[in-house]
Amino acid sequence: MATKTGDTRRTITVLWLCFVASPLLYVVVGLLAMPNFDPRVPAEAAPMIRGGAFLVGLTTLASGFMLPRLTINEEKLRARGSRGAASALLVQISMISFGLLESAAVLGLFSALLTRSLADLFVGGLVTAFAVVLQRPVIQAHLETIERLYPLGA
Repeated sequence: MATKTGDTRRTITVLWLCFVASPLLYVVVGLLAMPNFDPRVPAEAAPMIRGGAFLVGLTTLASGFMLPRLTINEEKLRARGSRGAASALLVQISMISFGLLESAAVLGLFSALLTRSLADLFVGGLVTAFAVVLQRPVIQAHLETIERLYPLGA
């Protein structure tokens, strides 16, 4: 795992860019699949499908936002004992957090395919991209804490 500050920063930046770009992939898949997809779902079920996708998406978005705030703190980073171990924890939590945030795009695709609504597809993608962008400063703050706790050359 990354032990140098540059390695960890690079790893987190690449992860972040992938998760910012991934909603575009879901939108493209949805746009390509929607014309040929016949869900055979009654129109009366559309509000229930949207509502369920919205509630699950809201829950996973909240979990994704809260995960790094609740699981990483200075004491836990100090308890890791080394810069490499603390960096590994940050990268792992970042991946899980970004994955939880990405669920909004997946649920938007799911809802769009079943309800045949482009709005669901685009909202899921935009919410995901925006959420991942908003999560970046929290991850950066934890990285700066690691740099402060374990300075290079010390």
